[in-house]
Amino acid sequence: MQAIMVSEFGGPEVLQVRETQIPVPGPGEVLVRVLAAGVGPWDAHLRRGGRNGPLPYVPGGEFAGVVEGDSGGQFGFRDGDPVYGYPGLTGCYAQYVACPGEQMAPIPAGLPRIDAAAVPVDGLMGRRPGPPRGADGPSARRDRVRHGEPAAP
Repeated sequence: MQAIMVSEFGGPEVLQVRETQIPVPGPGEVLVRVLAAGVGPWDAHLRRGGRNGPLPYVPGGEFAGVVEGDSGGQFGFRDGDPVYGYPGLTGCYAQYVACPGEQMAPIPAGLPRIDAAAVPVDGLMGRRPGPPRGADGPSARRDRVRHGEPAAP
C-alpha cells in the first residue's frame, strides 16, 4: 500500500509517499480502507519534532473509510461498512489503517465520507467534561451560558 511517511522531523517537505505493508489488525482492531484522513494541528506538531516515537512513521490521527474483510465482526461491522475513527495520533495518512474497534463508529447517513474524516477528534473533544464549577478562565464561561443567551459578552 502507499502511505505518507515522515522519516525526519521538519516542515511539510518531509512528507513523502512510500510503499509499506498493509497493517495486520491485532486483537480488538479492525482493518479499514481509508477514503479520507483528517488533518489537524497535532499532525504538524508531531511532524516538527513533537513525537517521541520512532521514525519513520505515518501521520494522521483520524479517518473515514470502509471496513475491509471480516475484521470488524466482533464489533458488529461488516465488510464494506462506512466507518470513521481515531486509532491514535498516527497511522491514517495511508490506504489502510488498523483501528481499535471501540474507537470507531458507523458514518451517519447524510454525512459525506470525506467530511466524516474531520469528525472523530472533534467529536471526542466534544464529549469531554467541561471545567469544574467555580473554575477560573475563559473556558469556565460555558457553565454560565444558558440556552438562548449569547456565549460572548
